[in-house]
Amino acid sequence: MKRIFFSVVLLMPLFTSAQTADQFFDKGVENVNDKNYKEAINNFSKAIALNPTEVDYYVDRGNSRSVLGDNLGAIEDYSKAIAIGPNNPDSYNNRALVKNRIEDFKGALDDCERAMKLKPDYFVTYNNRGNTKLGLSDYKGALVDFDKAIALKPGFVEAYNNRGNAKIGIDNNGGAMADFTKAIELDSTYDTAFFNRGNLKTLLNDYDGAVADLNRAISLNPGYSKAYKVRGELKVQAQDFKSAIEDYTHAITLDSSYSEIYYDRGEAKANLENYNDALSDFNKAIQINPKYMLAYNDRGITKSYLNDFASGIKDFDKAIELDPKYPSAYFNRGLTKQKINDNNSAIGDFTKAIDLKPDHSAAYLYRGITYMAVNNTKAAITDLNTSISLNPNPFAYLTRGLFKDIIKNYAGAILDFDHAIGLNPKFGEAYNSRGDSKHHIGNNAGACADWKKAVQLGNEQAIVSIKKYCK
Repeated sequence: MKRIFFSVVLLMPLFTSAQTADQFFDKGVENVNDKNYKEAINNFSKAIALNPTEVDYYVDRGNSRSVLGDNLGAIEDYSKAIAIGPNNPDSYNNRALVKNRIEDFKGALDDCERAMKLKPDYFVTYNNRGNTKLGLSDYKGALVDFDKAIALKPGFVEAYNNRGNAKIGIDNNGGAMADFTKAIELDSTYDTAFFNRGNLKTLLNDYDGAVADLNRAISLNPGYSKAYKVRGELKVQAQDFKSAIEDYTHAITLDSSYSEIYYDRGEAKANLENYNDALSDFNKAIQINPKYMLAYNDRGITKSYLNDFASGIKDFDKAIELDPKYPSAYFNRGLTKQKINDNNSAIGDFTKAIDLKPDHSAAYLYRGITYMAVNNTKAAITDLNTSISLNPNPFAYLTRGLFKDIIKNYAGAILDFDHAIGLNPKFGEAYNSRGDSKHHIGNNAGACADWKKAVQLGNEQAIVSIKKYCK
């Protein structure tokens, strides 16, 4: 009796386990259809615990983990599925997809090759291999694969979208636009194609078209954090910093681990002169990515605006440590050192910026200003001349004019102020300075006219001169 009893007990769990495992699996599939991926993973795990040799259980759990961004967990599941059933091309394809995401392009390429051996004309594999080649910057090779995927499945939306990205890589923007548009024609709810087409329109300076596509991508997928980020960047280009900050904030709400969005929002806040809040965002960007060179550079600029010069210089030091060939970090450190009258060291930084970027007009300009501060007039004028030859802007002419006035070259100064005003007729400071130079050569009528114009344009310095010299 005992033997029979134990025999029944042993048989019953085997029969029940197989049934229960399938039931958990079916529940997991229902969860996936409802986009409840966490619960799906829970049910697939229960199915696996009861039947650890079923390939589909691992594949579907891997798919859910992939959707939730658990890349290593997904790869582990696909690898287990391959170990159990090595002849399933989908397992290799899915693992290749995730390896692409973590930039293991060699591993992804190997998986695609193995999938092709199992199923030579599988359109999914050609699409995956094309994406892998995109990651390796092999744009021509990627095009061949996407062409093949489309030939095998003419309505393959994802392949048109991906081929568009490959065409951008070979500067075929017209072809890329056609592919993104084709993908949208095939599936008007495909948010990624709208996003990519919007990005392309940004490159082509079609601001309104880009915003329209990004708006559509966001309406189709309100959780599309990258679309909010790119739309924020477009708003920054349009000088709409307040709306840009709203987009960046929305993107951060969706993905708080994305350091670049904090950096972008910090820049937008700095443009609104909201330096303390900008500083907080740069701090967060650096906390997420301690090697974020640009964040150190911009945090240094922000600290300089807040008169925290010593700490700002430390940030520029760090930016230079991370990228010794980044000219802007040397330039910004030079500006900060100039503010604390560390002029010789500032000249060294401006010189390094020029060495790295010989057409750095601003570095020549401010090195010239700093040379004047250490009474090296000849070097100062030479640098200002070079700056103007590279970038003839109103401020550069104003600066050179001021120096010419100091060395009593009043005619040359007036000519420079003329150029500054010609480039910016509303440049009150240039009118005021030209008035000063005219006064120095005894042209009081001309001086008073310039000072009065300067006051009309909001320059308060000219008021003193008018009261003193203009009757």
